[in-house]
Amino acid sequence: MPRALHSRSPAVSDPHSDLPTVVRRSSSGLGPSAPVLQVRRPMASYGVSFAPVATAVHVLGVLVLALILYWVIAFRGGVTLWGSAPALIFNVRIFSLHHFSCSPGWIRNQGLDASGLDALTVVGFLSKAGSELQMEGFVMDLVAHPVIMFGGFIFVSSEAILVYKTLSGTKRSKKLVHMSLQAIAFLLALVGIWAALKFHLDSNIDNFYSLHSWLGIFTVVLFFIQWIAGFFSFWTQSVAGSTRAAVLPWHVFFGIGAYVLAVATAVLGFLEKITFLQSGSLGHYASEAMFVNTVALLVVVFGFVTVLAILIPAPKEEDGYQAIE
Repeated sequence: MPRALHSRSPAVSDPHSDLPTVVRRSSSGLGPSAPVLQVRRPMASYGVSFAPVATAVHVLGVLVLALILYWVIAFRGGVTLWGSAPALIFNVRIFSLHHFSCSPGWIRNQGLDASGLDALTVVGFLSKAGSELQMEGFVMDLVAHPVIMFGGFIFVSSEAILVYKTLSGTKRSKKLVHMSLQAIAFLLALVGIWAALKFHLDSNIDNFYSLHSWLGIFTVVLFFIQWIAGFFSFWTQSVAGSTRAAVLPWHVFFGIGAYVLAVATAVLGFLEKITFLQSGSLGHYASEAMFVNTVALLVVVFGFVTVLAILIPAPKEEDGYQAIE
């Protein structure tokens, strides 16, 4: 046996690698002087701490969500799931702000004095009269499909992924927050998909023909399978500890994969929407087209930063393997 393997040095290191090689004596039949070489993998280091990257995830998420809202309200006009124009069905009506006008004769027919109306009286007969009012002005509604699929699905999911590093508390409390946020993200994704389906049905457009829709359904199904597997493996702990140890790296792998697919699907959605608009009257270099392209790029940057935050060890994490609880 080469002399190097009989060295009593507790550890040797390769100058061309940052992986320390630990030498331990074997208790096997090789003899007391026969060492066993074991490579211990440290946590990866990217030359940046976790805190600023996590902050960037929060800031970028809010920024992209605000830009999507601005796009829908400023360029698309703001719409509702219950509106009469199918082309505008991309929004859920959360709140509305109306300027209204009605004739003095209509007011008198309601048994009201036009000269003595106050705010409470107006609210009362608005709720009673309903659609009889002749509304005019503007309606501000919050977008459903793009906003919920990003803000409700991708952004909330990213926050859930980082819970183990951003929150303090017991391991089980972090699991509860992680699982709850992922469940909320999944339910909101279903609402966003329903909004897109209603838009297609009301517009007589075929469903599930594009790569965007295929990837979206695949991502949501994978997300659901991930949640179910995580619930029974790590929350109820209905499987053996050795099985949980074997499932954990695959849970992490497919979790990151589902997140990356969600980001890719969102980018394809922006591309699909702007392509449809450009096939009509929207110019290739119109301000809306440039704005949507910018938002899509920011979504990609957001995804990159989130994955980086996943890979960077948190300050309180210790090197090496941690047992599954």
